[in-house]
Amino acid sequence: MPAVEAGDTVHGSDDGEIGNVKKVVNDGAGPGYLVVGQGLLKSDVYIPLDAVVRRSGTDVFINLPKLIVGKMPWTEPPTAATTSAKQGPPAAAVDKLYGSYAPTGRA
Repeated sequence: MPAVEAGDTVHGSDDGEIGNVKKVVNDGAGPGYLVVGQGLLKSDVYIPLDAVVRRSGTDVFINLPKLIVGKMPWTEPPTAATTSAKQGPPAAAVDKLYGSYAPTGRA
């Protein structure tokens, strides 16, 4: 993940400007995220660090277009519990993803 700093400008994948980074939270206690201010009339958004794809100078680009950012559940900081619920269990903890049968019809 590219190093992001407070004051950087965040852009969507469509190059639309989302806002400026107020704070970068990556303390290891939970999933890392950016606190991005969108201006006076809009509330801050909490963009997960794994959405960041690159940084060029002071411009940061995420993997979603600007119009989609407002529809994402990024109105509050992510927690380990919410991230785990969205991602599901690890692959090693899943017995079978789907039931399957042999072509003969026998399991």
